[in-house]
Parts: sequence; structure tokens; C-alpha cells
Amino acid sequence: MARKRVTVFWLTKDKKLRRSICKHFGCEYAETVNGHTRMDIRDEDWEYFLKGEEKGLYDQRYFENLK
Repeated sequence: MARKRVTVFWLTKDKKLRRSICKHFGCEYAETVNGHTRMDIRDEDWEYFLKGEEKGLYDQRYFENLK
């Protein structure tokens, strides 16, 4: 199963929503002091991830493919 490693910058201030998004993608919610969270997104969840970005919940800052 291929994954993509993404660093997101949170645009939403709702911490409960942030935790819910991380839980959905199977990632631990951990945020840097700059408001970034690293997430590993499965290929089958990629389209759903992009929809969250379109809705203005987070902004994609860094991306790398994983095997």
C-alpha cells in the first residue's frame, strides 16, 4: 500500500476538528509551535484529503511519496 507523507498547516482553529481529521487518516494529532502536523495519507484517501484542503481546513506545505 503506497502512502504520501504530507505536512499540513492548519487553517481551522477548531482543535476538535483537527483531532477528528487526524483520526480519520490514522495519524496521531501532534502540532508544532508553528501550527504544522505531519500526516501519512494512503493513496485511497488522497482525494478525500484534497477535499479538506479545498474546504480551507488546512494547507499542504510539504509532500513526499512513500512506498
